[in-house]
Amino acid sequence: MDKGGLEEKIWRIADGIPLKLGNMNIRMTDSGTLLVTWWTETIYFENISKEHSLKELRKLKEIFLELNEEYNALNTIVEGNSLKIEYHVSYDTGKGAVGICSDIDDVVHWYV
Repeated sequence: MDKGGLEEKIWRIADGIPLKLGNMNIRMTDSGTLLVTWWTETIYFENISKEHSLKELRKLKEIFLELNEEYNALNTIVEGNSLKIEYHVSYDTGKGAVGICSDIDDVVHWYV
């Protein structure tokens, strides 16, 4: 995807249209939160570990920060809407999702 096309998709986040980039999904909630979700690369639920989940959480935050630095639109949306950013790592069950962990206000929360 070209840079202009991605920037256009980033602007759509403010209109309630989620942005999916690989394993990452970014969406704005009605409650003033920007949810940045990473779908774990772990295939079998029983193989999920805290160590690997923390690596994925760090990777998610790094990718989001790089995206934020490269595309001013993302920063404009966050600041212009006074959004709180939450990072989540989840497991896709095919018909739903299971939250594994999140980083909210620099505090890691575990759900499994």
